[in-house]
Formats: sequence, C-alpha cells, structure tokens
Amino acid sequence: MEIKLKRKVVFEESSEELWGAYPWFQFLTKGEIKRYNDDCDVDVIIDSETNGESKDIPIEDLKALIQKAEDAGANFIQIDYHCDHEEYDVYGSLVTRATEGELQELVTKENEQKEKEKQARIKHLQEEIEQLKQ
Repeated sequence: MEIKLKRKVVFEESSEELWGAYPWFQFLTKGEIKRYNDDCDVDVIIDSETNGESKDIPIEDLKALIQKAEDAGANFIQIDYHCDHEEYDVYGSLVTRATEGELQELVTKENEQKEKEKQARIKHLQEEIEQLKQ
C-alpha cells in the first residue's frame, strides 16, 4: 500500500533579510564596518573542513527562523544554499497525510496531463506524416 503525503510551503525567508549579506558584522566596530565597505578584507580562521558549500548562520537567527516557520504553521524546514550570493532560503512546510479526495484529484490531474501530452504527440506525428507525403 502506498501512502501519500502532501506538502504546503507556509513560510519563506532569506537569511540575507536577517543580517544582510555579511553575518560577521556583529564582531566588527562601526569603523571596521566602514573600512570593510571600503574594500577591507576580513578573513575567518577555520580550524576544520566542512562538506560542501555553506555559510555560518548564527544559532539565535536560525532559532528565530524556525520559530517564525512554526508560527506560520510549519512542521518541517527546508534550507537551500545559494553559493552565488552566499545566503540561505528557508522554507517552512506543513506536511500532512493526503486525504482520499486529494489523492483522487492528483490522479485526475496526472491523467489529464498524460492525455494532453498524448494528444500533442499524436498531432505532431500527424504533421510529420503529412510532410512526408508531400
């Protein structure tokens, strides 16, 4: 027996909305931040390697995101990392068991889509046959 679950995204936020593009500002003075904005380089010393591309998130900020997602009705979290702009997108989802009605609606939509694709293929093949006859 196959059991289907449904997932509805009820919360979405980017980590950039929390602390901007640079979470290390909390460790810098205002003068250092100004210098950073004027092309000062700040290096973080890393004492171990992590797997894959990632960026540190302050724990309190992550807790706040989780709380916001829970407040929006989420019971699961998905976190996507964007290496091109070094931020995370956080999605809170409400995952529940699908009802019989929802399953039937899904099957109906899938069947309609298959029929549409089949008719489009038939039309395309008929056009090809007509071209070959010429």
